[in-house]
Amino acid sequence: MTGGTLDVYGGRIDVAENGNGTFNVSGTSVVTLHHSDNGDPALFVSNNGGSTGTLNISSGSIDIQGGALRIAENGGSAGTVNQSGGIINAGSWGEIGGNGAGIYNMTGGSLVIGANELVVGRGDTSGLSALNVSNTASISAGNRIEIGGDVAGGNGTGTFNVTNANLTLNTPTLRIASSAGSTGTLNVTGTSVVNLSGSLVVGADAAGTGTANLNDTSVFNARGLLGGSGKITNAGVGNSTLNLGSPTNPGANQTFSGQIVDGTGLINVNILGGKQVFASDQVYTGSTTINSGATLQLGNNGTTGSLKNATIANAGTLAIQRSDTPSFTNQISGSGGVLINGSGSVLFTNPSYAYTGQTLINPGTSGGSLALVNALSTNNIANSSGIRAGTFGNFIVAGLSGGGITLASGQDLSGAGSVTGNVTLPSGASISAGNSPTIGN
Repeated sequence: MTGGTLDVYGGRIDVAENGNGTFNVSGTSVVTLHHSDNGDPALFVSNNGGSTGTLNISSGSIDIQGGALRIAENGGSAGTVNQSGGIINAGSWGEIGGNGAGIYNMTGGSLVIGANELVVGRGDTSGLSALNVSNTASISAGNRIEIGGDVAGGNGTGTFNVTNANLTLNTPTLRIASSAGSTGTLNVTGTSVVNLSGSLVVGADAAGTGTANLNDTSVFNARGLLGGSGKITNAGVGNSTLNLGSPTNPGANQTFSGQIVDGTGLINVNILGGKQVFASDQVYTGSTTINSGATLQLGNNGTTGSLKNATIANAGTLAIQRSDTPSFTNQISGSGGVLINGSGSVLFTNPSYAYTGQTLINPGTSGGSLALVNALSTNNIANSSGIRAGTFGNFIVAGLSGGGITLASGQDLSGAGSVTGNVTLPSGASISAGNSPTIGN
């Protein structure tokens, strides 16, 4: 079609049901599959085994009202969609690789899935099902986008390739490896910029295999933070950026129990809003930044949750919630505060921490403490605007050369704890004792 209209009422279009077929849409063409009492419509691009179907759309529109876009529906089928412009609108859901090999190549235009999900590799285990995007494009799905498997059923293999693209993803969740036994891979390469309105969940099912490769100098913006148990790395050239959360609409808290690791390039992580929990030990060495109003929590009441990179630029809140006794050597800078919120004893061992926000030890009813134990300094959080221990918290200065602590002007030491040695109070500093603190030898 190079123009005109095609209306289908209560039925479907099959591009290669049993053999080979091609459907071209261009110009001002308008294709509409109408919903009717006979059922929801559908557009199949290769249906049965042995069939090969191709849909090419460069302009115009395809509107599947209340129905589905289904590419390579059954085993042995092969379906391809090439979209360089125009719009495809499937009112209900879409799949790229049902049980056959489905490929969607997108270099422009918009793909809109209405109420439900877009799935890549729902049941196809060949490893061929893929969504490939380059240039400028937009994809929307009302419920979720799944790469590899389907939480509603299906344990296939899917790949999402974004290459030198400016891509907008409007969906609550992008799930990589969405179900048990599934394999999902996200590859973002070159100078790509991806703007995701919701959450990125890598390794959405712990029994699946989920990987996100944020390669080269690509930028991935996930306004809904990061979840899952998979792996994120940079296998390209240059340093990539992972921005998590939104300062204006942070959404729900998210916990990531997987790992961000160095590849041939580094990944810089910025927490822009909301509360992001890293429940496992992160081994990337790129930078970590916490925006004003945002929280990065290390640990989730267990014995893991740490950062390998040396410096944390904190304008928000850095929370440490561990049940063991971790040594924290990372340098912390910025105007943000530090919250010790677990039952363990956190050991600050850096000779000098540069952050100027408040230090709060607030472990609830389970105990817990912050201990300064570096033998090189008696003053290693002197820039903190205040050190406050909650009812069940302890602030401990021990093992220092000479012991003791020197407060800065305007700094307050309050709550429970013990200081081995002297406390030096310049003008403007204060001590507010509580819960029988101990000062001196």
